[in-house]
Amino acid sequence: YYDNMTFSTSAQNEVYDFDRIRDAIVLANSITRADYVRDTKGNTGTGVKIGIVEAVGIPDISNEYLTSSSLIIRPGDTGSDDHATAVALIFAGKGPNGVSFGLVPNAQLYCAHTPKYSTFVEAIEWMISSGVNVINGSLENASNYGTYDNMSKWVDHIAAQHDIHCVFVSGNDPDAMN
Repeated sequence: YYDNMTFSTSAQNEVYDFDRIRDAIVLANSITRADYVRDTKGNTGTGVKIGIVEAVGIPDISNEYLTSSSLIIRPGDTGSDDHATAVALIFAGKGPNGVSFGLVPNAQLYCAHTPKYSTFVEAIEWMISSGVNVINGSLENASNYGTYDNMSKWVDHIAAQHDIHCVFVSGNDPDAMN
């Protein structure tokens, strides 16, 4: 079953305005005071490794608001995607003038494109071996929406066994909620 399972995301085929995303992140940071923690307390993500697992592609390393030195793409993964780029901006966005607006602009981002279960497992194992502290994923298995299946149990095992915080999509599919 899992070998043939494919992932989806509600973000597929969306078009992003990166200037608006930057502005939204700046506003959210000021409301939540994440900018205070980042700028005043110095929690900029230095030494933090964040895994980004996406069903639709990898961040665009040529995006003007990303520093390519903070992006590590899993070998063999290609195909940039606006959603993956937007997620990377939330974590590590920096303006062309060098001013940070991402939550943890000095974090290293380990990015993987995982359209199928087999590549998802490989991506997570690559991230574990790379020493990530957090794994973020905007992908879902729509056929098992709302169930605690074996893959969910495996991700919980990864979190407990390797002391990695795992944050995955929850409720991105409005059709599944109805």
